[in-house]
Amino acid sequence: AGCPSCAHPRGTVPRPPPSTLGMDGFGESGWDGALAAASSCSAPGPAREDATGSKLLQLYSIGRLLGEGSSCQVHACRRRSDGQEMAVKMVDKIGTPVKLVEREAEILGSLQHPNIVAVHGLFQERCFV
Repeated sequence: AGCPSCAHPRGTVPRPPPSTLGMDGFGESGWDGALAAASSCSAPGPAREDATGSKLLQLYSIGRLLGEGSSCQVHACRRRSDGQEMAVKMVDKIGTPVKLVEREAEILGSLQHPNIVAVHGLFQERCFV
């Protein structure tokens, strides 16, 4: 089963059609639609912006799938302000408690080590964090 409000399948994050991704794996139009659909879900809990008041697609261009697990996907992304390439982890909040994701981000954000991924922000949409 999935989200009772929008039927978003449990354990998945929306994906853009492959044809919308450019040669470098980045594409705007497909992600705009896929994320907008998930953002408009009427599931309990508001979609929240990061601490700067920005939304994910305002700050980052989302690219190809790098890997996935049972309740999340990791995609390449590019920061719009300076072109810095990064990765974004999209966690299904239908099957994963949001507090757990927030705690993981808090712990990772407090650590500084070359072998530990840095956290640059936390964005919440209706169906995923």
